[in-house]
Amino acid sequence: MINKSYLNIGVRICIYLQILVGYSIFNNSFAASSCGVPTYNRATQDGIYLWQICGSKEWFMRAVGGGRDSNNELRVEGNLVLSNPIQSITEFSIDPPDPNELFPVPDFVDASDRKNIKFRFRVWRDGQDGMDFKLPANTTTCLKILTPAGIPVFVGRSKTEITPPFNLLTLDGNGCAGIMSTLQILLLE
Repeated sequence: MINKSYLNIGVRICIYLQILVGYSIFNNSFAASSCGVPTYNRATQDGIYLWQICGSKEWFMRAVGGGRDSNNELRVEGNLVLSNPIQSITEFSIDPPDPNELFPVPDFVDASDRKNIKFRFRVWRDGQDGMDFKLPANTTTCLKILTPAGIPVFVGRSKTEITPPFNLLTLDGNGCAGIMSTLQILLLE
């Protein structure tokens, strides 16, 4: 006869490993998890990084220059589509337009439509731009990166590479189908 208290402890450990740490005992691997702050070198590792505070609705997104020079900047444009209006959003390190540029292309986070957050980040050297946001309860989401095409997003502490579009809650591209069919995706102009 199995002692139920030991079984209960085992189940709790499995849940802890799967949800908080992202480790699955079923396949001896770390499953994709958005939980936890990734470590990256801003001067050498360019890309898009996305994570959430474990057990919360607080999310963070960063576009990182990774040592690129200004003639080869990383320009990220996209939108975050939600089934419910976003609870809060804050720009992170968004630079004003450069007055020396002939045709400036400014960074921005546009939350005028609280269900369709548009953004553009331009980064080089060890720069990083982004946004911090909090999702309301019971919200379906879809992160879409318009440019550069095919760029992966490094998600969570494990930096799992996921190619957009994908649902933030399931980290699955198929999870976007419902929200993308019910909400029109407005392309950046």
